[in-house]
Amino acid sequence: MMLTKRKAENPNFTGSENKILTEFEKSKAKRAKLETKTEKKDKDSKLKNSLLKVKKNTQIPDDSLIPKNRSITTKKGKDNKLQKRLPKVKKSAGIPNESKIPKNGSITTKKGKDNKLQKRLPKVKKSAGIPNESKIPKNANTLGKKKLIKYGTKKKKSLPNGQKPDDVDWKEFKKAQKKLKEKRKEGSEPSRYQLSVKAKEVWEELRRDDTPEAKKAALCSNLYSTLRGNFNELIFAHDTVRVVECIVASAPLPIKQAVFDELKNNLMLIVKSKYAHFYILKVLRYGTKEQRQNVIQMFRGHVVSLLRHKIGSKVLETAYNDWANALERAEICQEFYGPEFKIFKEEGIYTLNDAVAKHPDKKVAFLNYLKEALEPVIEKGLFQHSVVHRLLFEYLSMCGEKEKEELIQSLRGACVEMLHTRDGARITMICLWHGTTKDRKAIGKSFKTHVLKICMEEHGYMALLALFDCMDDTVFVAKAILSEISSNIKEIAFHEHGRKVIMYLLAGRDTRYTHPQVIDILKQGDNNVHRLVNSMITNGFYYVFIYKFNSILSIIRFLFYFILIFKIKTKTNLISIYS
Repeated sequence: MMLTKRKAENPNFTGSENKILTEFEKSKAKRAKLETKTEKKDKDSKLKNSLLKVKKNTQIPDDSLIPKNRSITTKKGKDNKLQKRLPKVKKSAGIPNESKIPKNGSITTKKGKDNKLQKRLPKVKKSAGIPNESKIPKNANTLGKKKLIKYGTKKKKSLPNGQKPDDVDWKEFKKAQKKLKEKRKEGSEPSRYQLSVKAKEVWEELRRDDTPEAKKAALCSNLYSTLRGNFNELIFAHDTVRVVECIVASAPLPIKQAVFDELKNNLMLIVKSKYAHFYILKVLRYGTKEQRQNVIQMFRGHVVSLLRHKIGSKVLETAYNDWANALERAEICQEFYGPEFKIFKEEGIYTLNDAVAKHPDKKVAFLNYLKEALEPVIEKGLFQHSVVHRLLFEYLSMCGEKEKEELIQSLRGACVEMLHTRDGARITMICLWHGTTKDRKAIGKSFKTHVLKICMEEHGYMALLALFDCMDDTVFVAKAILSEISSNIKEIAFHEHGRKVIMYLLAGRDTRYTHPQVIDILKQGDNNVHRLVNSMITNGFYYVFIYKFNSILSIIRFLFYFILIFKIKTKTNLISIYS
């Protein structure tokens, strides 16, 4: 067009000028195309960014994050995993399915009713924490997007007959509320509630230390007269059981016996009760000898089930450990050897070894029954009771190698909890002697942060001596055990049992420093595969110095304590100290 105009204006228009004009128009057209392309790209980028935000909010995967090798659809046209996930993601995010949207494009129907998606909006907003706009007051202010202020004020207490707060007598109102509370507490048995209130009033005066003994006796007789015939009901409540405990602790013998006679038919229920079992503990402590025997005899036939019970096991342990004699302890343990011992007790059977010696044909039956009885106790983790320690030690000392391996795997983490008793310490020694390297390392790790306490235990220190004998990982022993010994060397060196650990490291099995009976027990583990004769005992002094005494001051301090120990040993008779 431009050329035709120029030709029409200038008749002398040459060919060179014609070429220049054509090139100029071409370049101008290219520029126009580029501008249109850039505008389209800007629009596309804006759309992509908005789409990415929507995908982020709705948890739809970004196409840019999908690797190049992974095409969304396969060659055969089957949908990929991501493509299969899209409908579920869209459904959970509340995005409508495109196939179900009508062709007109409007989500609402012709009649103007909201669609299912529109109905779901309030629930989605509620789950996302977005407040309902209709319920927000106009004056309300929000504290950010996520957390909102609790709109409105607290509900006021309902006043009688619709009265206003200024017209109410608040003292009378509070009294009325208190009476309502008491009525709720009374429930269906108001007489029992009133009885417990009277009993607690007397108990408040009875339990005081400054109450004279004569007045205490009078209060106890008064309490018994008011509560007589109701002890079986009051013993199971959390508050009135304390009143009964106080009667047992401070009442004269006739009243104690009368209360016990009323409750003795329900002793098994009381033992397993959360609150009432404290009464049995008070009877064992403050009761007569006959009452204690009655409590221990009550256990007959129920020992195995009581030991599995969380509350009953505590009462059984207290009775066994603190109050039972040797014959009663033997009768308690007999019930774990076989079902026949629940009814018929045999004299002369104090241990499992005695039972096997008397009935050699029943050895396998005794061991199987004992294993079945102990399995639920081990599963529940009731390792702190001395009855369990005794039974486990008897089983480990008589069972085969396979049974030992199985039991050691379940006991290796609980050995620290059993070191306070003689049988528990022996169990730990057997686990160290007959366990695998993994078992011994687990036991050594469980000793961490408890080494000082173990050294000072009456029986627990022997477990450390067994560990020094059989632990093959000497570097681990030096880091885990000897580090704590060296950091607490003063306390251990001057303790009655702690010094035995240091002497065993320095002098080994010398009868001048270690009692012969202790050496005989340690010799029982010499037959195992992991016995270390020349590494830990003879070079124990070397390990302590090389690994843990890094400074000259610490070496001087250790030598000072070492000399003091030898001075103490020379002045006193060594064998009498360790006996």
